[in-house]
Amino acid sequence: MNTLRTPTQIFILIAGLFHIALGVSGLIGPWVDGAGAGGQGELFGFFAVNGWLDVLNLVGGGILVIASMTIPAAVWASRVYAVAFAALAIWGIAEIGLTGSEDTVLGNWLYVNVVANWTYAALAVLYAVFGFIPQMWHRDVVTGENRGRIGGHAYR
Repeated sequence: MNTLRTPTQIFILIAGLFHIALGVSGLIGPWVDGAGAGGQGELFGFFAVNGWLDVLNLVGGGILVIASMTIPAAVWASRVYAVAFAALAIWGIAEIGLTGSEDTVLGNWLYVNVVANWTYAALAVLYAVFGFIPQMWHRDVVTGENRGRIGGHAYR
């Protein structure tokens, strides 16, 4: 088993822990304005959340933490999440635009607002950077050894 030594693995682990923290904050924390913890409201007063989104953050964060354990899983998780967040951003922007003044529920399960749309777009870019970065970036941060594809050999 590889240790967490590539930038993508480290990013995916941090992102997974962050998603778990957001899910927990939305479900049980007192930081949701509106319907309260686990309901539709705004986390910390500005980021639209609801129970479904909280559960998605918990599950998605757990998947990311597990994916961070190997280089290929971390790379593919980053790519999948880049596409997923791009889709969420496009969907939300189609509903209320980039500067819309109202919140909306997408498909009766995902509550979004302008802050959420911009956040999803930024996350899509960030995940894409780490999912599609040149393989030369997959260097062991401790030894400096290249852990990406070299001469046709897959991840070591």
